This record gives sequence, C-alpha cells and structure tokens, in this order.
Amino acid sequence: DSFRVSALAIPRLNILGASDRIVTIAAMMNAVGVKLESRLSQATDIANLPALRTALADYAAKIADAGSEAQAAVALIAPLAPDGGDKDKMTANRAVIKDARAKIVAAHKSLVDARKDADTVIKALVKYDKIAMKTATSTTATTSTSTP
Repeated sequence: DSFRVSALAIPRLNILGASDRIVTIAAMMNAVGVKLESRLSQATDIANLPALRTALADYAAKIADAGSEAQAAVALIAPLAPDGGDKDKMTANRAVIKDARAKIVAAHKSLVDARKDADTVIKALVKYDKIAMKTATSTTATTSTSTP
C-alpha cells in the first residue's frame, strides 16, 4: 500500500519542483525582457525595429504561456489522492500525471522558444551597438583632427 502512495507522491513532487523552477525562470526572463525593451526603445534607428519588437512581444507571450502551463500542471495534480488499490482510480491518476507532465514539457518548450526570441533581439542590439560605437569613434576622430 505504501508503494501506491509513492507511485503518486514521487511524480507529484517532480511536477511541483519542475513547475517551481519554470515559474522562477519565467520571472527572471521577464526581468530580462524589461531590460531588452528599454534598450530597444533607446535604439530608435536600429535596423528591422518592427521585427525586433515582434520578437520581444513573442518572447513575453511565450514566458506567460510557460507560467500558465506550469500553474495548470500544479492545479491538475493538487486534488490527486492515493488510489488505495482501486484500479480505476490508479488509471485516472496516471492519466492526470501524464497530462501534467505534458504541460511541464510544453512550458519548458515555451521557455526555450522565448530564449531564441531573446537571442534574436540581443544579437541585433549587439550589432547596433558596434555600429553606433564605430560611428561615434569615427565622428570623434574626425572632429578632433579637424580642430586646429
């Protein structure tokens, strides 16, 4: 009988742990998103700005999706109780655990996809910064050499 409790408790703890990690990572990624949005608002003359804003909006949406999926997984497993030897309840519990795991996997995929969107924005900002620094350096050099 204790095996049946473990068969429910261990997957539940794994799902709760994964959900907690996803929510924590999503909060960190939201903070990064705020910083990226700030940088994009300063870089008004960056190439392909509308596409970068779209990528950043997708980034935020995917993070929100990940949080929702993680919370849905926790909500699914919360009411589960040990089956007590009832085969039908055991089957139902397994189905719920499987669905909760699928939600955790979907949440993880959303975070991975959001990271790809962030990479797109970050690479564009790095390229923009290099061009801006090169322009500022050449402008400063021109100004300093032309001054008698």
